[in-house]
Amino acid sequence: MPKHQLDDLYISELTCADGRTHVEYFDTHMRGLYVDVMQSGKKSFRLRYRIAGKSRVLTIGDASILLCEDARQVSRSWLLKKNYQRRKSRIDSRKCIGPKH
Repeated sequence: MPKHQLDDLYISELTCADGRTHVEYFDTHMRGLYVDVMQSGKKSFRLRYRIAGKSRVLTIGDASILLCEDARQVSRSWLLKKNYQRRKSRIDSRKCIGPKH
């Protein structure tokens, strides 16, 4: 699990080590964001996060097409949306409905 501040030039030079099916290169700039480099040479941006203690992975897109900064922005927006939905559902579940008259 190598860590490095990801940028487009660095990502273009990444390779998968021999004998491995894939290698995950994590970004030091944004927690959870990484590039998954497959043995075939395919590279994908992914985001690893947790909800209710369960680890989840979101595939953002192909790293040969998407710019690194765009992947960070998509990750930020998606996490903010998820956090908002989680908070809203928590608030909705805490609403108390009084007795019917």
